[in-house]
Amino acid sequence: FAELPLSQIKSSEYMAHVEYAPLHFNPGAEGTKRGSGKAVSTWVFSEDGELRDHLSETGFNLFVDFRVEPFSEIGFHLHDDKEEIYYLLEGSMEMTLVDRDGKEYTGRMKPGDAQFIRLGQGHYGRAGVDGARIIAVCITPKHK
Repeated sequence: FAELPLSQIKSSEYMAHVEYAPLHFNPGAEGTKRGSGKAVSTWVFSEDGELRDHLSETGFNLFVDFRVEPFSEIGFHLHDDKEEIYYLLEGSMEMTLVDRDGKEYTGRMKPGDAQFIRLGQGHYGRAGVDGARIIAVCITPKHK
């Protein structure tokens, strides 16, 4: 990726389009926690790994737009280094949040709903009959 000057508009041609089959695969888990199916993500902005844009001076980590195919499952994963927000644009998702003590909370998301995942929490979920389109934003704490 080309280095972008601050305040530069990032053209979609410079955004990575990544296919996951499945998203957050967890081979040691069973059922929905394992993950299945397919998701396609557009990495709009990222300060993570090889896809780093080198723009942010804060704890911003990631902004992705992804589509999950019908009945596909996002495998269980922990957020031990960043917080995340899922904002559902289209379709539906049944998402389960797992708190630091292992207690699970499951809810059905419809367009306009959001889920916040704190440090130390995990989550997993399953798309509905029409799949889902989600915006995800991650923030990594800055340590002084």
